[in-house]
This record gives sequence, C-alpha cells and structure tokens, in this order.
Amino acid sequence: ADWFSAQGSRYGQGAGGSRFDPMMGELDDDEGAFTMVDQRFSSAYSSAYAERAGHAAFFGGAPRGRGGWGGGGFRGGAGGRSAQFSSNRRLMDERGEFQGRRDQRRGGLRGGFRGGMRGGGRGGGWGGGRWEERNPATLVDPSIEVGEAWEFVAEMTVTQMSKMRYDKVAEGEDVVRAGSVRFYDRSLERINTRAARVLQKFPNRKFHCVTTTDDPIIRRLAGEGVANIFATSSIISLLMVAARTSYGWDIVVQRVGDKLFFDKREGSAIDHLTVGETSQEVQLAAAEDAKDGSSVASVKKARALAVEATATNQNFSQAVLRKDRAAHKFDEPDPFARDGEDCAAVGYRYRKWVFPDDVTVLVRCEVDAAGDGVSSDGTAPQLLAVKALSEYPEGTLEWRQKLDTHRGAVFANEIKNNAGKLARWTAQALLSGVDQINFGFTTRSNPRDGNTHLLLATQQYKPREFATQIALTPSNMWGVFMHIVDLCYRYMDETGKAIIMKDPNEPVVRMYRVPEDSFENDDDDDEDDEDDDGDDDEKEEDGDEDEEQSNGEANGTSGGGENAGDNKDGA
Repeated sequence: ADWFSAQGSRYGQGAGGSRFDPMMGELDDDEGAFTMVDQRFSSAYSSAYAERAGHAAFFGGAPRGRGGWGGGGFRGGAGGRSAQFSSNRRLMDERGEFQGRRDQRRGGLRGGFRGGMRGGGRGGGWGGGRWEERNPATLVDPSIEVGEAWEFVAEMTVTQMSKMRYDKVAEGEDVVRAGSVRFYDRSLERINTRAARVLQKFPNRKFHCVTTTDDPIIRRLAGEGVANIFATSSIISLLMVAARTSYGWDIVVQRVGDKLFFDKREGSAIDHLTVGETSQEVQLAAAEDAKDGSSVASVKKARALAVEATATNQNFSQAVLRKDRAAHKFDEPDPFARDGEDCAAVGYRYRKWVFPDDVTVLVRCEVDAAGDGVSSDGTAPQLLAVKALSEYPEGTLEWRQKLDTHRGAVFANEIKNNAGKLARWTAQALLSGVDQINFGFTTRSNPRDGNTHLLLATQQYKPREFATQIALTPSNMWGVFMHIVDLCYRYMDETGKAIIMKDPNEPVVRMYRVPEDSFENDDDDDEDDEDDDGDDDEKEEDGDEDEEQSNGEANGTSGGGENAGDNKDGA
C-alpha cells in the first residue's frame, strides 16, 4: 500500500468511494446501509466488568484493559475497549464517546487514580491524573505559516521514518576540497571542573552558512553534471534525523529538470542550535507558561538560548585551535571568504554518493579542525569535528559538581534532552568523513549572564562508535532521505518548488507543492525598501555584508552571536 499517496489517504478516503476504518470496518455514506451490532457480548462483558469495577473504584484503580490501567468505576477502567462495542461511529461521535483512537492508545481519555476514588473518570491511563495534566499540549507556531496556494502532497510520521531503511548505501568520495583547517590544541583535553577555562570570544570573526544554490562550487559542479541531487550537510542531516527533532523547521526543494536542490529559506533558523529540545522538563515548563498565558515569553526564551548556544559553539570551534601552527590548506581556497576579512578557518569537502537508478547525491560537508595523526584515507591530516554542549541554565544536573565524577550520567542526560541536535551532529560527521568528534562541555560563568562561559571538560568519540551508542544507522539516514527524494520526483513538476515542514505540535513531517515564486517576493521587497530608504553607501555595504553572511544572526553566522557582539576576546 502507498501510505503517502495524494489521493486522500491522509484522510482515509479510498479510490473506491467508501471509507475503511481499520477498527470499525467499511463505512458507507448511506446511513441506512449500516446494521446494528449484537450487543449481547458487550452487555455480558460490561456486567462482568462492573462487578470488578466496584472493588477497583475503592482502591483508585481498575483491571488492566487495552488502554492500560484504568481509573476505576463503571465508566473508567479499560478506556480503549468501550469504543469497540458501539453500533455506529457517527453515533459515537455525536454522543462524544469516540474522541479519537490516538487518545485510546495513550491509555484512555481521562481518569487515572483521580477518577478511581470518585467512581471513575473516563477511560484509563496509567494513573496520575488527567492526560492533559500528565502531558499538557502546547500549541507552538510553525516555522512558517502554510500558504493558501500551497498544495498538500504527502506526510511522514515519526514511526514511519524510524523504520525506513536503504541497504544500498555507497561510500562517499571527494570531488572538491576547499578552504583550510587549523590544528586542534590537545592541551585542552586536560581541562576539568577544578581547572575550568574561560571560553575565548571572537566577536569580529565571520562564520558563513551559505545555502545550496548560493554556493559557487555547487553551481559549477551542477553545470558539469557531476550529480543530480545537491544539498549541504546542515540541510541533509536535518532531513535524515527528522524523526528525532521536536521543534518546527522547513526545507525548500527546487527541481530543475532531473536535478533537485535542497535549500534553506531566507531567514530560516535551522542553523541555530537548540537547547533542551527533547527535554521533558523544558516541555513541561513551556506548557505551564502556556497555561499562564505567557507562551510568548517561553518562545523568546528558547530563541535566546538557541542564539547563545550557537555563539558558544562558534567560539568553542575557534578557541580550541592552535595559533602557533600554520593551517592546512586544501586544493581550492575558501569560496566564501573576502579579501581582508577575518574569516573562520573551515574546510569544505564536496562529496558525492552514487546510488542505483542514476541517482547521485553531492553534499557540501564541513571540517572544523585537523589532528596530529593521518586521516583514514591517508590523503590529509586527521580531520576533526568540534562541537560545544551548553548546559541548560535551569537543568537538574549541575555540571560543575558532577561532570568529573559522573560524566557518563551527564552525557546520557544530554543525549536524552538534545536528541535531535546530537543526532544531527553525528550525521554530519558521518557524511563529512571526519575521524573524530570532539565535544566540549560549556556552562555559564554566572547563571544569570549568558555572555561569559566556562569550558569544563572535553570528550572525544569516533563518529561510527558514537552513532552506535545513540542508535543512528546510515541505512536509516539514507532511507529517510531517499524516500523524500522519491516524493520530490513523484509530485514535483520539472520546474517546480516544494517545501518540507516539521509540525512542532505533532510527530509529522509534511510536504507541500508551492508556487515557483514562493519565498522570493519578500526578499525582493526588502531589497527594494533598502534601496529606497538607503541614501548613503554605508547602508548599501551593510546590506551586502548581511546577505553574504546568510542573514547574519538569524542563521547563527556572525562570530560570537548576539551575546558576544560587544565583548572582547576572553582569556
């Protein structure tokens, strides 16, 4: 069966004109066509169950049913089973008894131990109060509003993406190497909480996060026909680990003939590093803010932490480099550096993967540093990825007290609370072919000050070993991406455009067809406004500089970010 067909499968409408429900059977639109279901078994079941429910209601529980341990009482207990014995789903909807199979799978609609002492709430659950109170729903705005001219074509659930596999994974090979990398300072591996070091800042250093179609080397390779699918490691890794993300994001896809270009939208925040994205404490705090009517403050806090974490990661990537040793230069110069610009030393590896059915994927991958050893292919020094982990200011684990003695517990908690970020870093490391990932544990010098940070410790992992620890496999990564590629070729015109969106409120990734001029009018209007309002050359130069840096702080490209813009270099 095609779960992603555009012919109404999302709403359960089949091609034959009738609806089929996996639990209720085929439902015809003619109300007179249905027949009553024999209620004798239901009555017998209810009678036997009522005898036990009276005893269970006193103790605040109920015999375990399909929906988990119920809340007691005649209407409590096995919350999911009562829906099976109704005569008609439409009648159930009118009476309010059928509120969705999703709630039944979660253990019943309402009840728990609270309902048990009162003779039953509604349904079961594992106890502990109402479902809304145990897992409160917080409506979060998506990364972009769905336009009226957008056409829905497909969706993927988290469960489906986690099961996707592509067994014909090929090894990547370098096509072009550009930029340069500096050598990693091994003395930082001796840092601990008793000898923490203030993280140095680089407020004037430029970090470029250029999207796919703005890369001059990718444009050149596309013209030469090297590949037919193009992306950056930042974009493709987000798609590969989409099942592990929680916040909303979007990726733009452009098709030109048989070529696909995966881009980020102007003003997109996918280059920001989230903090506590999958943390239950953070989600509960956001839900409490929503109840109090302060959800806007919660969103602003999450964005501020993302900007801070991005700036900290950029500063860490430069602070760990040796200044007394010349950089290792690749074959071609940095394609984004300008003369006289203090640009971060980054190595770019343009790698391609050749798959069956004439599918060749080319990805621009990044390398942060070089090591003293020799790389796995023996063509360059050891290549490293350098990433900084930021302690959540209101977290339960105090890194300064527990990092030296319980580093494994701290790191395991970080993997749980930032599953999407760490999986994405690991996917980028696997794609770029680096030999090692170097993590740095950073925390605020003052809990109320997000401008100054301390480096408490470092940890090194081989990418494949770390991927095994977090259950990330290349077959699943490429399975998700190749499925998205198949959707693009299936539903997009030869000169079309689409957008892939992660719903922040549901575990679903959706794909929409959009007009070809989408996401371009706003940029053109902004440029026209700048030309009309800017009467001096200084404003024009600032506009050019912001455009080259991929919208500056919005994409986390400026060195030191918002928190380090007015500070001098640290010790």
